[in-house]
This record gives sequence, structure tokens and C-alpha cells, in this order.
Amino acid sequence: MDNTSRYWVDRVKYAPMPWAIAIITSVLSSILALVGTLTNGLVMYLITQIKRFQQIQNMDILILSLCLSDFVSSVAVQPQLIPRILARSRIPAGQSLSLHITSHFTLTSGSLSLLCITFNRYLSVKFPFYYANHITEMKMYGCLVTIFSAAVGMAVWVYFDGQSESAKFPIIISVIFSLTLILQIMIFVIIQAQNRNLRRQIVAVQHNQSDIPVHMTRQSNIQRAKTNRTILYICAVFIATWLPSIIFRVYYVFHGNVTFYIQWLHIFNVVIQIHSCINPWLYTLRTSRVKQVLIRIYRREYHQ
Repeated sequence: MDNTSRYWVDRVKYAPMPWAIAIITSVLSSILALVGTLTNGLVMYLITQIKRFQQIQNMDILILSLCLSDFVSSVAVQPQLIPRILARSRIPAGQSLSLHITSHFTLTSGSLSLLCITFNRYLSVKFPFYYANHITEMKMYGCLVTIFSAAVGMAVWVYFDGQSESAKFPIIISVIFSLTLILQIMIFVIIQAQNRNLRRQIVAVQHNQSDIPVHMTRQSNIQRAKTNRTILYICAVFIATWLPSIIFRVYYVFHGNVTFYIQWLHIFNVVIQIHSCINPWLYTLRTSRVKQVLIRIYRREYHQ
């Protein structure tokens, strides 16, 4: 029997999204798909070019995983999502199944990539000596392979057992979301404590040696503010874009109406796409290291 005919979404009552909301959402989805494709494609290109100018870092590999997931979401999920949002009648079962397979693939790979990036950052901040001695480039590539293997496994699960997946997937994603958020908060607390200790040490040194440059304290304050601001940006964007979808999905598992869930689910997927567009700026394009790579590429291409 054809698997698409067994998929649970195609056996519930169809309810289209209100026309005005559907148009606004589809336009937003189109813009986000274009922006996400360009920005994530640019970051993936920059990461492949980093080795030409400097040593690649472990975080670069994990960011490559995140950007690849966001890129797939922009080029594969959003183009399928727009017809589904605008549809006034039920779309073919095969298209519905394809949309759910690709969306669950990207949600799984994206959430796991964010978790691994955050955990990698936590290790480097909390245990810097252990991190420097034991976390290698090959382990990061192994992590990348594991992320996408899990995403492929989720896609296969959707294909063969869509109804079971629909009940368990929100719980899985909510656990990954919670772990990521907890780690981000822990990183913020650790860096705050480290910066307080550093500030006390600088003040003590200046008190004992009056010839120590005062600009050391100023540089410490600037670096502390930049680090804390970056972490707050990451947390705020992560919560604002992922939390509504998490709440909606978990609410459906315990109390939701299937028709209502199918009617409004995709608007939350569009909201998550906002995160896919902002990720490159938060994690990569803001850093001076990548800006230097951009400058070198520009000079190489146009000022040879």
C-alpha cells in the first residue's frame, strides 16, 4: 500500500488558513527564503575559504552544520510551504508527505546543530584546558555526521510512521530546546563570573603598580560587554523564534485539535525561518575573524 495514503495528515478535516493571513505569511516566507539562501550560502562559502587564510576552528565546523541545515530549509522547505499556506483545498498526499519529511529533517538538524554549538561553547568556557587538549577537528566532523544521520533518521521515521512521529516529535524538540537554552544561560553566568574575577585582578594590579596602563580595564569592559551582548542576542532570537513553535506543538500533543494544528502549524515554521536568516549574522558575520576573511577574499578577487 502507498505510504502517502497512510499518512495521518491526509486523513483529517482540511481547514485553510484565512486568506489575508495566508498572503502575508507567504510573502514573508518568500522574503525569508531568499535572505536565508543568500546569507547561509555566503557563510558556507566563507567557512570553506577560511583554510586558505588561517586555521579552521572547531566552531566553524558546527556552524557549517547549522548553516547547511538553514540553507536546506530556505531552498527546500519554504518553497513547498508557500503553496501549502495559500492552498484553499487539500494538497496532494505526496506533496504533504514531502513537506513534512523535509521540514522535520531541517528542524532536527537545525536544533541539534544549535545544541552542539552551545555545548561546544560551554566546554570551551568552563573547561578551557580540557577543551584544548581533547576536542579535535575530527571529533567535530564526527559530530556533524551524527547530526545529519539523526536528521535522516527522523525523515525516515516520518515516512514510515507519520502518526507516531507527530505525537513524539514535539517532545523531542522541546527537550533539545530546553537543553540548549539551559546551556546558553550557564555560559552567560560563567562568563559574567570570569569577567568579574578579571576586573578584580586588573584593579588589584593597578593598585599595586601605578604604571600599568589604564586602557587594560577599558579593553576588558569592552570585551565583556560585547560577549554578553552576543549571548543575549543569541538567547533572545532563539527564544523568540523557537519557543512559539515548541509551545504550539506540545500543546497539540496534550490538548490540541488536529484540524486546528494542521491549519496553523506552518505559520510557526515560517517564524523559525527568521532564526535561519539571523543565524549567520549572530554566529559568524559579526566576528572580526570572518570579516578579515571577507576583506582578504575581496582583495584577492578585485585587487590582484
